[in-house]
Amino acid sequence: MAGNDKDEASLSQMSQLLARLADRSQAPRSWWYPLPANVEGDWESPLDAHQKCSETVRRTMLALLAVSLFCLITALGTQDSALVGVEASVDVPFADAPISFSGFLIVAPFLLIVLTIYLHVFLGHLADLDSALLSRAGTLPTLFNISHPIAAWLAGFIFYSLIPLVLLAITWKATPRDEWSIPMALITAIVTSALLFVRIRRCPEGARWKNWSRWLALFLIMSVTIGLPTASVIREDWPFHRTLQLQKLDLTEKRLPHARLQGANLELVTLNGALLVRADLRSANLFNAFLNAANLEGADLSGADLRGATLSQANLSRTDLSGADLRGLDLRAPTFDGPRLSGANLSEADLRGADLTKADLSGVELNKANLSEANLHEANLSEANLNEADLRGADLRGADLRGADLRGANLSRADLRR
Repeated sequence: MAGNDKDEASLSQMSQLLARLADRSQAPRSWWYPLPANVEGDWESPLDAHQKCSETVRRTMLALLAVSLFCLITALGTQDSALVGVEASVDVPFADAPISFSGFLIVAPFLLIVLTIYLHVFLGHLADLDSALLSRAGTLPTLFNISHPIAAWLAGFIFYSLIPLVLLAITWKATPRDEWSIPMALITAIVTSALLFVRIRRCPEGARWKNWSRWLALFLIMSVTIGLPTASVIREDWPFHRTLQLQKLDLTEKRLPHARLQGANLELVTLNGALLVRADLRSANLFNAFLNAANLEGADLSGADLRGATLSQANLSRTDLSGADLRGLDLRAPTFDGPRLSGANLSEADLRGADLTKADLSGVELNKANLSEANLHEANLSEANLNEADLRGADLRGADLRGADLRGANLSRADLRR
């Protein structure tokens, strides 16, 4: 008998718990499935109250549309060249005034979020008026309560989808730089999740089956929001990265220290005298680029395409050029199709496995450079300083080494055949 009593007590407690969870007047059920609000007040002019609230929603919606358009024009209309360097800035549409891109990334989301919150506060009050007042007084024909499918879709898009799309566009524009893209991605995910939850709350009784897909989307967004920062820390790179399109631009003497230009398209770009100290140029396309007298000290150019690039008198000391494509013809040829490194400083540079076939390295400073396994087939190394350079396993077949300083150089396994 005691056992039966315990079972009955357990079933009773379970029933009470389930009833409590199913109660729409109590949390947590009331959070996403609340009961219709009981609006109290003077009901002599319900249409006036509804009209005033609708007018506020309309004006706020128009303001939100204007700010959204401004943000989209600014984000999508700005060239990538404005996003590189410490002085990265964008031009404000219709005002022709510059603003720092980091400042735009603060002001734009702030305005969008404030207007969105203000709009949805009055939308919630309008829904309460609809359910408590206008069931007796009739409906006022506005975009927000017309039952036509096109009007319902348009209102839903403006209220719940527009702002996430605008924030997503701004995030996409900011992806070349981690310090911008990661915070913007988090803001976009949080705002999208909040609007999804609000839409779940406000779903009409007869259409609550649609909430299954919204709950799934909300779960996926929250999972990605939690997981992506962790993944970026583990991988040391933001998982999403947009390639900058900077081809054929004139960036002469541009200050770009620590610039993140990984995989950027810099074909035919002019960077003469530019400051690119410790810049990230991994796998960048620098085909036929002009880098004369550029300061690339400590830059990462591993895997970069430098075919035809001119690097005369450039500072490439301690630069990582491992796996870079540096193929080229002798400068004495009628046409030039290779990296011009004459007079460049490549001391302590990492050129492991780099392809320097027929490259002109005459007079280049290669003191303590790592050229192990590099392809220097028919390269011009005359008068080059290769003091203490690592040339283990390098392909030096047909290379011109006249007058080169090879004191202390490691030539073990190097192919020196003529």
